[in-house]
Order: sequence, then structure tokens, then C-alpha cells
Amino acid sequence: MNVLFEHAIDLGWMEQNPAKGLRHLKTPPEKKQPHIPWPDWAVDKFRSEAHQMARLIFELGIGSIQRPDDWTRFRWNDFDGTGLRVVQQKTGRELCIPCTGFVIEALGTAPKKGLTVLTKQDGTPLPYRRMAQIMRDERKRRGVETYDLHAFAIVASMNWLCTAAQMTKSPAIQATPPKQ
Repeated sequence: MNVLFEHAIDLGWMEQNPAKGLRHLKTPPEKKQPHIPWPDWAVDKFRSEAHQMARLIFELGIGSIQRPDDWTRFRWNDFDGTGLRVVQQKTGRELCIPCTGFVIEALGTAPKKGLTVLTKQDGTPLPYRRMAQIMRDERKRRGVETYDLHAFAIVASMNWLCTAAQMTKSPAIQATPPKQ
């Protein structure tokens, strides 16, 4: 309900959210499912076999380390050729995220049909539900349905940590201890 009321406020239909401050219902333990990280073989398989739209969603997810709902808001003018400017939906924070080669390649081959990167055929923004359905269908087709959208952040974070660890071993980039 809270999300619906917030959306109504965004649309100008309401001025206040009557559900704000209410505690959220907890998901029963038997309904909770873990987000299993994508293994390298599944990432490679998806990259090599997925249809263009699913591959674009995939690369935005792994490359941005943002929540899936934020991916649908990425605009073409947020991409400068090397990075994405992102305003997080949940926090309102603006971030500048460097793009991986995979993201740059996917954006370079994606059709520019509208203001947002992810669009429907008519150029209007792709809704979250449709994006999730595209990915569910593609994951099933590719035999990787065990791994979901929310687990992208786990893979992306591990990639970033490995890159950072390699960079700190470089003689050109050394951590400076704080002054006492």
C-alpha cells in the first residue's frame, strides 16, 4: 500500500501518504527465498545467448549495482559514454557509476526509442513488472532461472571488490594510512 500511495503522490493524485510509518508485514519464513549469486558459467551463458533486451537489462543490473526498479529509470542522457549518472529511487542520492565494457557495448548496440534506456516497442518507459517478466522468461529459456535480478548486486559487488583489491596491489595505487 505504501508504494501505491507514494506513486499516487508522484502523480499528483494525493498530497500525503496515509500508510507512511505503518510497520511492514513480515514475509513468513517458509515463503522467503534466498538470492543465489550468479556463478561465472551462468553469467557467461546469459551474455552469449540472451536476446538483446534481456542482455541490456542484465548488463545494466550487473554493471550498475543498483536496485532493479532504478534500471527502468536510466535515461539516455544519463550515459556519457563511460559512466551512468543515477538518482537512486529509494535514497534520492545521485551517483556517478563508471560503466564496464559490457555495459558500454550493450548500450552501444541498444536501439534508442525513447528517453529511457529500457523501453517498450512504442518508446515509452518499460515498467518494472514487464522488465522482470522479460528476465524471468529469458532465464527460464537459458536454464538459469535459479538466479534472479536481485542477485546481480551480489555478483557486481564481488566484481568491484576484486577489482579494488587488484588495484590496491598496484604500486601506482597504494592506500595511505590516516595521520595520527
